[in-house]
Amino acid sequence: MPKCEDVVNQLRAVLPSYTDKFNASVNITAWSRVDSTITITTDEDILLTSSGLLGNGSYVNIGNVLTENPVVSISVSGTTATCEVSNIHDLTENFEMTVKFKDIPTDGWDEDFELLTVPTQTGFTFEVPSGIATPDITSAVLLENRYSFNGYYELTALGNKTYIYELPEYNASIPTTADLTDAKVLYGLRISGADWEDNIKRFFTKQPENNFWMFAIIGDTVASKSRQNDSDSIAKFQEASRYEQEIIQSLVLYVFIPQSSSKITARQARDEIEDLRLPILKAMAGHQFSSGLTEDKPYVCVYAGDGFYADEFSYYIHRFEFENTMKINPADTVEAQNTVATRFFVNNFINEFDEFIKTDIANLPT
Repeated sequence: MPKCEDVVNQLRAVLPSYTDKFNASVNITAWSRVDSTITITTDEDILLTSSGLLGNGSYVNIGNVLTENPVVSISVSGTTATCEVSNIHDLTENFEMTVKFKDIPTDGWDEDFELLTVPTQTGFTFEVPSGIATPDITSAVLLENRYSFNGYYELTALGNKTYIYELPEYNASIPTTADLTDAKVLYGLRISGADWEDNIKRFFTKQPENNFWMFAIIGDTVASKSRQNDSDSIAKFQEASRYEQEIIQSLVLYVFIPQSSSKITARQARDEIEDLRLPILKAMAGHQFSSGLTEDKPYVCVYAGDGFYADEFSYYIHRFEFENTMKINPADTVEAQNTVATRFFVNNFINEFDEFIKTDIANLPT
């Protein structure tokens, strides 16, 4: 079953890609790749250790590094455009929603376009406005938020605000240049875990108003109450039946939003939650946490609601609830047969006068 550590690591790996409310950041000013090694330079030192600077072995998030894939051709037919790029792209139909280009001087081509289809590794189609002109692609590149180039990595400091990290996988045909307009190193993640609800307020210390915190807690595990399944032992587990039982584990996130003590209500803090719901859903909903059971079925984490938890005047707390479903199978249970040897036993029957009238001796097979 998922541990609190698993939930915290998932949040730390994904959440900074969608919101900067739970981290500090520095800008990436230079980026280069040699095989699987990425070298970056930042505009400020990354402050993580007690001595002030990044210690080797520290983990950070790399965000918004957009690799540049040179455009070979773009053709337009009605409201559909077809593009070919020189390197294998990382676009995935029904996963990426839009595509964006750089260095196209033709009017109307500096927008995000809806991705339609991905028929080949170097080709794709996208929707364009009716009547748009065929673009000048002399210097055009496709900007890609490529898988593995952004994410949660262990940095090694080289000095002079320069660091390296290793890609988990790479392909020789992928781009070696990147657009760094919005590229950042996100660090100092204010995401942690706690054992139970009563302790989260003790763990939280006074913070500046812009320093949000999040605590994850593993909630209770309960048997499924599905109306399609019998849930009591007599109805469900008859003799020689196959043992299958769904269980649900609660995963709860508490968001702390510091606020000025002069505020009468937490209205502004509550409004901040509306901007955080989508990032939190992106990090949690649909993720497959390991069940830890024998048959690790691919159930996904589902959203179960959110709402007000507490207003302590100096900070507001909001609660997000998720559920992770798992299934107990026969492989997770004891064998449904008797494997223990038994001895002879004697049954004595007596009448109302306390006289023995029959003795049965039985020997059960071992």
